[in-house]
Order: sequence, then structure tokens, then C-alpha cells
Amino acid sequence: SKRNIFFGNKTPSEALVWVENAWGLYYAFQNAYDSSNIHFKKEYTLAGKIQIPRAQAAAMGNMGINFSKLEQLDSSLHFYYQALEIEEQNGNQRVMANNYLNIGNIYDRQGKVPQAEEAYLKSLEIARTIQFKRNIGNCLIVLGELYRDRKEYDKALAYFNESLAIK
Repeated sequence: SKRNIFFGNKTPSEALVWVENAWGLYYAFQNAYDSSNIHFKKEYTLAGKIQIPRAQAAAMGNMGINFSKLEQLDSSLHFYYQALEIEEQNGNQRVMANNYLNIGNIYDRQGKVPQAEEAYLKSLEIARTIQFKRNIGNCLIVLGELYRDRKEYDKALAYFNESLAIK
């Protein structure tokens, strides 16, 4: 059937969840964040009704990104933490590592350096556990920058050097 060509074995309800995600991403790429968030909210609601927590977390994470781009940092944190809570319940460590990195970036932008450091270190810990090299590298760099800005040059240099060794 045509449905299988586009959505595999997904039910119509599951397919609709992913369509809402696609529309949300489309509008986000157009910098139309309000329209994007409408579709991510629909994705979240539909995914909750048919119990697809991964899609719920994705919707919350994407809204976190949108609010970050709108400089609504408290709202961004709210949605990142919602996504993190869902992923912690499901044990999706890769997405948890990304969420902690995003949370650290928001705290850093807010000038809340101790909270940023804590989130970055948590992201790094998870990323190392699962050998998520891209995230490990990103964490090492932002931690190096954080320590450089605090004039803790030895620590900064250690993180920067470790990031260079990642292959």
C-alpha cells in the first residue's frame, strides 16, 4: 500500500506524529518558530495519546531549540528539562547527553557558570559511558572554554588537548 512506502509499518496515528514533527522542523528551518512550536505541541500531544515517548521527548527538545533561538532562555530550559525527564525514564543515554549539553549551553548564555559546568560534566560522563565521540568532543571544547574564561588555564588546556585526541 502507499502508506507502507512512506511510513513503513506505522499506524496512521503514528504517521501523523512524524508528519507533525516534519512540519515543525520545516517551519524551524524557515525561522518561523511560533508555527514550528504549534506542530511540535501537536506532535507531543499525539505521541502522548499513543504512547511514543521518544517522539514526545523530540518535540520538547525541538521546542527547547526554538526558544533558545528566540532568546527565551528560561522557556528553552523548561523544554530541555521536560525532554530530559522523558529520556531518563526510557534510558536513552545518547539523547540525555545531548540534552545536558544543551542545558549547559543555556546556563552558559545566562551567565550561570556553575550550573553550566555541572550540566556539561554530566553530559560528558554519559557520553563517555556510551562512547558517544561527537558529544565527548563537544563537551571537552565547551568545558575548555568555560575554564579558559575562568582563567583556569591548566584545566582548560587539559580539556582542549583531550578534545584533539578524539578520533
